[in-house]
This record gives sequence, C-alpha cells and structure tokens, in this order.
Amino acid sequence: MADLYRRIVPWFRAITSREPMEVELSPLARTERMASKGLLFARLDRPAVPKGRRAPKKDLGVSPLITGAFYGPSDGQATKLVLSFIPSPVGDAATIERWLAEDVLADDRVSEQARLFLHAHAAAGITVTGGTVGCPHEEGTDYPDGGDCPRCPFWKGKQ
Repeated sequence: MADLYRRIVPWFRAITSREPMEVELSPLARTERMASKGLLFARLDRPAVPKGRRAPKKDLGVSPLITGAFYGPSDGQATKLVLSFIPSPVGDAATIERWLAEDVLADDRVSEQARLFLHAHAAAGITVTGGTVGCPHEEGTDYPDGGDCPRCPFWKGKQ
C-alpha cells in the first residue's frame, strides 16, 4: 500500500497542479479499509498551500466537491478510478465517471480524462483515497450481491 500511496501523490499533483494536503481518517474508517494512508485533499478555489500541510477540519466542508477512489485486485495495484462530482453538501453525486486500465496511475489517457473532469465541473475541492478501497468489479453487476468477488481473492471478506 505504501508504494501505491507514493505513486498517487504525484498523480494527484499532476491532475490538480496542487500539492495535496493529507486528511486523517478516523480509526473506524481505517478499519473499514478506506485507505490506511488517509485521504489526499486540495482546495481548488484558493491559492496553493505549503507542502506538507494537513487539511484543517474547516477545509473539509467544501462544496462543490469532487471525490475519487481507486480500486484494484489488491491493495498494491489500481486498475479502476472513480470520480464523483457532488454539487452540494447534502445529496448524492450528480455525475460519476469510471475509468479502467491495467494501471490507472500510469495511463496518460486516464490522467487526462480525470483532469478534464476536474475542469468541466469547476469544483471548489477534490479528495481522493490514498490507496485502493476494494475490488474493481461491481457487486450485483460482475458478481452476485452479498458475496465476495470470485476474481479478486485478496479482497475476500474485506469489503
């Protein structure tokens, strides 16, 4: 997971032109496999902040917001990126886009599409997971609801 996190940071910087701030996750979120390294966050409606700064809690109430999550067959490989545009603090995502690649962090097409998604929605902020959060296959579509993905043994019992 640590290697993937080190690859996500420059990818995030490249698509946002910002140095990401780290957001600490609660112990509950970490035990639910969110991302053991936390979340990366950037305010897009303000000047960039100094490197290494942690996001204060007041920065987390950003709206509109883009959220991102990486998925893969293990916690060391990201093969799917999902970005969601959330226009207001209450309610569901208005737009969700998914990209698949053998390695979404190394795929220039995926990075360019993610950058275009950011600019098209003019969000005030973006937050992405610091690692993979689960299997790239979708429950109910790729395998039955309530079960484990038969193609991703790493995630068995973890999602």
